[in-house]
Amino acid sequence: MVMAVVVLVMLLLLALSQNLLVVVVVVVVVVVVVGAAFATLWWTGPQMQQTVA
Repeated sequence: MVMAVVVLVMLLLLALSQNLLVVVVVVVVVVVVVGAAFATLWWTGPQMQQTVA
């Protein structure tokens, strides 16, 4: 999953390397999405354990 995202990002960077602004936007979006996914897992994990306990 993560590797697929990295490959897609690299392909986008190669395809859009002429436009620095587009590259920056793509990188920011990917970072936000990955960060949100990790934050969701980090928050829901302990809460689920507390619910079970």
